Amino acid sequence: MPRLTELPLEELLRLQRQSLGKGRIIPAAEELDSRIGGLGFAVGDLYLVCELDSVSDIVDCGALTMVPRTKAWMRGITNVRGRLCSICDLGMFLGIAPPVPEAEGKLLVLSDPELGAALLVPRVFGLRYFDEETEQQAMEGLDEKLRSLAKAAYLQGGHMWGVLDVERLAEMPRFRTVADGM
Repeated sequence: MPRLTELPLEELLRLQRQSLGKGRIIPAAEELDSRIGGLGFAVGDLYLVCELDSVSDIVDCGALTMVPRTKAWMRGITNVRGRLCSICDLGMFLGIAPPVPEAEGKLLVLSDPELGAALLVPRVFGLRYFDEETEQQAMEGLDEKLRSLAKAAYLQGGHMWGVLDVERLAEMPRFRTVADGM
């Protein structure tokens, strides 16, 4: 609340000083250029990042239409902003997590319009940035099932973050073959 004795300019300067003392400093553009970044999310106990250009949208899961005679990890199809997408429960696909409840999941809609797919994950953390010095060359901290799909891994906040190679995932014959062999 402005004090009656202050002029508007003095009040604005006081608010600026107050806000600068409480906020986080956003890195300069030059600092961001030297960092690796992406969209952070979790699947089971794994912390993952995918490159921003590999995902076109992030939405709440909502209701899915089941598709008969498909693999268990192929959770169904849904309409995302006028685009029909098949839904892959990433944790189930990798064999590392139980099914994500639809009401709690997030869909990472893959950018490839011809593929028409989205990954169902339980948690999305938003943007994550990593310094090049934190890259782990050996990747021993990553789950073995993820290593073939990881471009790199970074250690941050006590967690190993694997960089998911979405293109490699989308090209896997197992990912593209959703029919359940009877």
